[in-house]
Order: sequence, then C-alpha cells, then structure tokens
Amino acid sequence: MKWKPFFAAAAAVTAVATVGLVVVTNGGDETTTNVTNGNTCAAEGASAKVECPWNQYFPDPAKENAQDVVDKAREFADVPPSGDGPWPFAVANSVIGLKVRSSNVVEGEQLGGIQELHVAWVVCKASSGFDPDPTTGVGSLWYKVKWDQHTLSTAFYESAPSAQGTAWAYAGYLFPTGHNGDVPTCSEG
Repeated sequence: MKWKPFFAAAAAVTAVATVGLVVVTNGGDETTTNVTNGNTCAAEGASAKVECPWNQYFPDPAKENAQDVVDKAREFADVPPSGDGPWPFAVANSVIGLKVRSSNVVEGEQLGGIQELHVAWVVCKASSGFDPDPTTGVGSLWYKVKWDQHTLSTAFYESAPSAQGTAWAYAGYLFPTGHNGDVPTCSEG
C-alpha cells in the first residue's frame, strides 16, 4: 500500500486522540479504507467507526523521535521475537527514510522507501557483503521485509505484515520494536 496522508480524496479519515478511535467516511460508496496508525485496520462501508488501538511498541511519529525508538529498542534486549513472524522493526536515524531494494547487493534497485519512524515487517536477516553506510556499525546486514511494491520507485510506501512479496532493507536504520531483533537467518541470500 502506498503511503498517503490521512486525508485522501476517496476517504476522509479523522483520528480522535491517540486511543485509536477512527471515524471513516467514504463519500457514500461501499469501498474499504485501510486506516493506519502503526497497525492497519480495515473500515468497510459508507460510514464506519473503527477501534484501531495503537500498538504500544510502535513509534508514534507525532510524539517520538529517532532517539526514542533506539532507546525503546534497548529496553527489549532480553526479549526474543515471538511467533513465526514477520516481526516489527522501526525506521530510525535514516534522515530521509529507508530505501527498500530489490536485493541486498550493490546491483539491487530501489523499489521505494519507508518513512522515518514507520514500521518494516521483517521476515529474516542476511549478510551480503554490501555495507551502504559503514557509520552505522552493522556491517552488511540486511533484513528481508514484507513488501508489495516491485517496480522502481523513490516514493514512500508501507511495509504491511500481510504483504504478499518481499524486498530488502538495510539493517543500519531498523530497530526492533517489542523484541530484541534476533530474527532467523534467511535460507537464501
């Protein structure tokens, strides 16, 4: 799903406080509108009220900054990821957002990006030998993320846990949210 502001032409979305109550009005049609506030909740029908609670581990771009994300990640150093994945990681310290690429090697091409303080859903990790930013100290570690955008782009999109495809994102700007980040190694590079 391409990232778009809360106020789109097809739907007016109004967030009421940070508790998660969202009111959606779709101009009279019966289409589905996805409401994203760190979680994605579908609102169907011409008019709907959706309780879409904020995930406590996800960054709130209106209230947090990159250092808050890094500090919060440290609090979960002893908490392994639960379940079978994908697992949430927040983009921080990227300045201009995190590029998402077709592969984790130099020859890979940009398929879009994820905005600062937004979440990438990680499937696995792999080292490729390509370190695009040695100042981060993570070396050539990359995460395979859930990603549906597979044409070349520099636009921002969201990584959704339900995405059917995957792509690669550099680990230097991704911080685990609610776990320690010890995700499985990818079976293929």
